[in-house]
Amino acid sequence: MKEIALPLHPAPARVWIAVVALGICAFSIVTSELAPVGMLSALAADFHQTESGVGLAVTAYGWVGALAALLSGAMPARISRKALLVGLMLILALSCLAATRSYSMFALMSARMIGALAHGAFWP
Repeated sequence: MKEIALPLHPAPARVWIAVVALGICAFSIVTSELAPVGMLSALAADFHQTESGVGLAVTAYGWVGALAALLSGAMPARISRKALLVGLMLILALSCLAATRSYSMFALMSARMIGALAHGAFWP
């Protein structure tokens, strides 16, 4: 059997920057999805809802994210991945900001559903 020696060149810095950026994006998306789980009691008290009612914000986020993941395959391929990633992270950041500023359950759910669309498009 013949052994083939492959040259070992370190990856350029831009490759590692991209890997770190993707890691930060993935962490941010998962954190924004699951953060309300630990705050259900506080959110329920603030919005004068039951904990199960506020838990719907987590469940609906998952359903909308799954649907968005299925439909994101229809996105045009001519959109650059870099621009798409920046756009999705911007949408997620704005939806999280809107969720923190929400004054009603409807506003919270609306903000979370917009974030779920970005979440689903990130993980197709």
